[in-house]
Amino acid sequence: MEKEEKAEEPTNNLQAFIRRKNLNQGEFAKLIGVAAPTVSQYISGESGISTKRMRLMIDMGITPEELFGETAGKKIRELVISDYLSSGLEGKKLNFTEEEAAEMVRVGIFKLLGRGGNV
Repeated sequence: MEKEEKAEEPTNNLQAFIRRKNLNQGEFAKLIGVAAPTVSQYISGESGISTKRMRLMIDMGITPEELFGETAGKKIRELVISDYLSSGLEGKKLNFTEEEAAEMVRVGIFKLLGRGGNV
């Protein structure tokens, strides 16, 4: 009886994002301007991701949870929504489509990265 080959499960959220985009690590590396071993280091946690690379990944559609992990991703979403609500926009639209919410979070992450602080 032959063993059925199973696709290897992603080991973290970045690896899951790369798969969701139907890319291999080498292709993803080219898109963000790094060598393939660097992507391996990002996935394994051996190397941190620069702000420049984070911005490229965000433009590609990575979610805060995929980029920063579940807990940090949720906190970032909360920060972005809190910032939006506290910016004097009472009475403005509070029901968003998924696309609008994703764009709001993307712009919010850029603002957080622009502040130079660690996210």
